[in-house]
Amino acid sequence: MKFLSLSKELKYFIALTSALFLINNITLLNLVHDTYWFVNKPFFFIAIAILFLTQLIFIAGLNLLIPTFWLFIFLFFSASVFSFFNQSYMTVFDTVMWQNVFETNVGEATDLLSPKLLMYILVLALPFIYFLISNKAIFEKSFKDRLKSRLFIISVSIILVLVGGLIFSKDTYSFIREHKIIRYYQNPSYPLFNLFKQGFMSLAPKKAYKEKAKYANINLENEHKKELIVFVVGETARYDHFTINGYERLTTPHLLNTARLLNFSNVTSCSTSTAISVPCMFSLADSSKFKKGNAPYEQNVLDVAAKAGVDVYWLDNNSDSKHVADRIFYKSYKSKQTNTVCDIECRDVGMIPELETILNQSHKKDVLVVMHQMGSHGPAYFKRYPKEFEHFKPACQSEELAKCSDEEIINAYDNSILYTDFFLKSLIEKLKTYQSNYEVTMIYISDHGESLGEGNVYLHGLPMAIAPESQKHVPMIIWASESSDILYEPSKKLVDREYTHNNVSNLIMRILEIESDVYKEIQPLVVLE
Repeated sequence: MKFLSLSKELKYFIALTSALFLINNITLLNLVHDTYWFVNKPFFFIAIAILFLTQLIFIAGLNLLIPTFWLFIFLFFSASVFSFFNQSYMTVFDTVMWQNVFETNVGEATDLLSPKLLMYILVLALPFIYFLISNKAIFEKSFKDRLKSRLFIISVSIILVLVGGLIFSKDTYSFIREHKIIRYYQNPSYPLFNLFKQGFMSLAPKKAYKEKAKYANINLENEHKKELIVFVVGETARYDHFTINGYERLTTPHLLNTARLLNFSNVTSCSTSTAISVPCMFSLADSSKFKKGNAPYEQNVLDVAAKAGVDVYWLDNNSDSKHVADRIFYKSYKSKQTNTVCDIECRDVGMIPELETILNQSHKKDVLVVMHQMGSHGPAYFKRYPKEFEHFKPACQSEELAKCSDEEIINAYDNSILYTDFFLKSLIEKLKTYQSNYEVTMIYISDHGESLGEGNVYLHGLPMAIAPESQKHVPMIIWASESSDILYEPSKKLVDREYTHNNVSNLIMRILEIESDVYKEIQPLVVLE
């Protein structure tokens, strides 16, 4: 009887795992179908079997730690949430995405909540949770019985995966190496594995602060006036939606008519995620060696500027500085207490008046001000601009992009770019008033791009290896004022070279005329006097 009871419990376990796999992996199954059905039907079934068995191994392993009843309640609930984001936005829940989740503020998180998400939970999770509650007694087995059963499942599944992999070795090797994107959508095992991984990384002991620059000094012989650099970290702006980059719509009318503008045509972001790209662009490490876990504890280019005697300020209308500004002046502009330009949310232009206060305090020093935009952060593009900037219509008025056509989504997004153009114009007009006292430069670069429905992909955050160009190719603009050290005409010859966020630290130090031992051996973005 004991064996029969265990067998019944085991059957329920496998049945629930099968249901979990089938109803929550529509995106995964579609990818497998599109990859193999028309070219290799036998391996189509083998691939699905391998994916199911690896998920069975993962869940059985978790079941050694968590009782079956509570485990499946958690799995069905979490899988329904992951299904919503997978199917609505093609979101991949890797460690970077989980870092974004942990660092997202309440306003950004609210933008992602919708009735459709509730519907996913009600349809994909609630019936199974009700079944589990109704049959709770079946799963109340001793740990010893559960241990034997799950180790048996894990052993048999591993053997089957190995046998299938050996028989179809050529196809399996290709599946593992060439089609990684398929595994990224394995729900819920891939998101949960990365959640646990990110959790362990977050709990790791904090590291000691590492100062990389042995020296950092301003070359006073070359200084005619004090430097004023305003560095704008754009948010979610894609290169091909700026008129100045050939876009057919008039999204950047002010930039189009701004003199002494250096517009770079071939700049790639460090990442498709703010949590990685922002610390990466200010890092002193080469982007190929950049590690997000080390960034909070390592000196960055803003720290080097401060070490050299520059007054450095971080003004933030986004979530935060991602630890870049941990050791310098930081001020948030997300509330009416600090930002005088607020309606449904506080606007980027509300950071500009702070320049007057800063320069009154730092009139005898070089000044570097970073402004972190809210920019075009999605999916609530319609919230990123005041109503008077809703030029492209009809514009999507929902955070739930599935309710809008691609045309409406693009209209709302383009309106947010139009407002960024206004913000940059307003900033440049303000900076022009300081040219008599400072060598003034404005730098703008976006943290990453955005997908707007191409290939049924939305938002951003895909791993760089599979991310479309729209998420990686970012706009970069430098306004070199008449007082700037940047030689405008010679620098125009450099704008079509290949650059990345990796070039930012050198650019800042060179304009500030800092002598240091932390320069990277990379080609310059501009020519200086």
